[in-house]
Amino acid sequence: GLRITGDGIGIVNLSVSPAIFTTSGANNCNNIDVISTANALCGLAIANSNYVWIENVSLNSTNTSVGHGVLLYNVFHSHFSDAIISGNLKSLKANNVRFSSFDKIKSDKSAGLGIVLDSSVDNVFVETDVAGAGSGGIELNSSNRNRFFSTRVFNTRGTGYGLTISGSLDNIFNGVVLANNNASQLYVFSSSNNIFQDVTAINGASQGILVATGSNDNTFNRVAVANNADGIWSSVGHNKYVDIA
Repeated sequence: GLRITGDGIGIVNLSVSPAIFTTSGANNCNNIDVISTANALCGLAIANSNYVWIENVSLNSTNTSVGHGVLLYNVFHSHFSDAIISGNLKSLKANNVRFSSFDKIKSDKSAGLGIVLDSSVDNVFVETDVAGAGSGGIELNSSNRNRFFSTRVFNTRGTGYGLTISGSLDNIFNGVVLANNNASQLYVFSSSNNIFQDVTAINGASQGILVATGSNDNTFNRVAVANNADGIWSSVGHNKYVDIA
C-alpha cells in the first residue's frame, strides 16, 4: 500500500481502468490514528497532510487482523474521486478530516464498516455507494457540517445500520437510497439540526428510520419508507417530518 505524510501530493491515474493499490509491502499505516498494531496494512494511509489529490484508483486491505482500504488522519483541503475501496476493518476511515471533497467513492464488500467519519467537519461527498458492508454502511461520529449528495447504501450484512448519525450536528443528506440493510436503514442517535431530504428507506429487517435518545431539531423531508418491519420509530420529540410516504 501507500503512505502519504506531506502536503501538495497528487496521484492521478489517466488510464481508463483504475490504478490498483493493495496491502503488499511495508506496513504503511502503523501508528496512524488508532492503529498501532504491528503488520498494519492499508491500501492508502494519509496522515497530517494538506492539499492531497487522489483520482481514479482501486484501494483495498486484505490484512486479516487490522487494516483499512483508506485511512485518513488529520487531512485537510484534499480531494478524492473515482475510487473503489474495500478493507478488512473499514473501506474508508476518516479521523479529523476537514474541508475535503469525495466524489464517486464506492465501498465494495468491506468486511467491517463501509465509510466512517470521526470528528470530521465541513466535507462534501457526491455520489457515494456502499454495497455489502459487513457491519454497517456509513457512520458519522461527532462529525459536523458535512454534506452528502446522491448516497446509496444497500445489502449491509450483520447487525449494522445502513446510515448512522451519532453525536453529530448540522449535516445535510440530500438524495439518499437505503435498501436491503439488515438493521435500521437510518439511525439517528444523540444528534441534532441535521437535514435528511429525498430519502428512500426500503426492504429493511428493522426500522426504516430510527430516531433515538438526544436527537432534536432534525428535519426529514420527502421521505419514502416501505417494506420495513417498522416505518419510522422515534423515542424523542422536536423533530420535523414533512411529506412522508
